[in-house]
Amino acid sequence: MVNQNEIINIATINLNGETWSSINRRPRLPQKLYDIQHIKEELTKSTKEGIKIILEKDIYDIIAVQELVFSEKERAEIETVIEEIKDATGKTIYELICPQFLKRNPHFTVGYIVRKNLQAEINTINDKNTLSNNRISKLKFTICDKEFSIINMHVNKYTIDIPVGNENTILLGDMNACTENQATDNKAINVKFLKRIKNKGWIEVESNEPIYTWKSNGIEKK
Repeated sequence: MVNQNEIINIATINLNGETWSSINRRPRLPQKLYDIQHIKEELTKSTKEGIKIILEKDIYDIIAVQELVFSEKERAEIETVIEEIKDATGKTIYELICPQFLKRNPHFTVGYIVRKNLQAEINTINDKNTLSNNRISKLKFTICDKEFSIINMHVNKYTIDIPVGNENTILLGDMNACTENQATDNKAINVKFLKRIKNKGWIEVESNEPIYTWKSNGIEKK
């Protein structure tokens, strides 16, 4: 368990599982020109290497993940990397927690890389008015006898209900939305959705640092 004076460091990351799965929708090219299996292996390798670098820094207690590849083989490989990170006594520090029962066998899901001593538990949110259950979940944990939860969202539609937690709750994830001030081209995306979140009473916490989470063709967005 975490002591009262300790700080919990939480991060969020998208592992691009959609890219991994969308390779199947390729042009009809000869195998020697478009080796799908090789590309998937390289993407998985890159993901594993990136996760290892992050976890070896031993900074974060919880990492909320979006687009975690749901293929059993690749997920097992990623989980192996996570479990290889040990403390000074040789004990595994982190565990991968993701939904166990999902409908329609999705290509990817949301999940969490969690410090094991938090003893966190995951719950799916089965509400027809919000996202599909591979795009939203809740992680619950206790600190100093107080219940906390993280709602991890990977948003792809904007008419959904905004979930509200009864305990101390953090709403985070990949919203696919940003304000004008969060983009170097000053173009907002799905900003009405962000306003709906605020109207639900959520308190926005935003870094003033120029740290951007999405970059393409010279444009950067938070």
